[in-house]
Amino acid sequence: MGALKREIEVTLAEVTLTATGKPLSRTRHMLSAGLIWPRLGTARKSTALPVRLDRGTLPGAPLPWSQRVLFKEGVEGHFAFEVALTEALSDAAVEAFMRALSGHLLKLATGRIEEMEPPTLSGNLAALPLSYLAKTVLKERAPATLASGALDLDASSLPPSGQSVRWTIPLTASSAIEREKARRSARAARPLRQVIVPTGGVAGSVVVEALVL
Repeated sequence: MGALKREIEVTLAEVTLTATGKPLSRTRHMLSAGLIWPRLGTARKSTALPVRLDRGTLPGAPLPWSQRVLFKEGVEGHFAFEVALTEALSDAAVEAFMRALSGHLLKLATGRIEEMEPPTLSGNLAALPLSYLAKTVLKERAPATLASGALDLDASSLPPSGQSVRWTIPLTASSAIEREKARRSARAARPLRQVIVPTGGVAGSVVVEALVL
């Protein structure tokens, strides 16, 4: 008997960051997500969304569906869900990536992404779409991954059609998250840097909702 096949719609529900490494209370990031081996013959599916955080969390008011949806895909047997969140970006950087993503979704869908080198951002596969766009479209370095995480899942554990389940993905820091701390001496040339979250430390979480279609 073959593995149970299900169809799911995955939407972003919550994002919580312990620290962004920036003094600003409001920051913008790119969130990339990936389904790893969702079904036989499909190694991965990837997507990305811009997110605006207020003191490290999504705004209280629900975002429109178009700004939350990540996937509508079929899954079977064992698969994994992975997310990565970039460092805080300027509005211009986020908008440039979104324009590039919109114009190159077809290339991603038709396998052109396979021509790229393996991901280098701490080996994180969910960050590959941003690395791909930065290298092929924007011709510049991909934004650094602030934190990432993954869950191993199984289609057989999904609820019946019409019901949903929430997945909480813990985020760990890809490298130490630091912030500047003013020196007390007026003669000091550089500000001190204080480690808020060490490399591999818990940096927050992402919650997504999977609706079984």
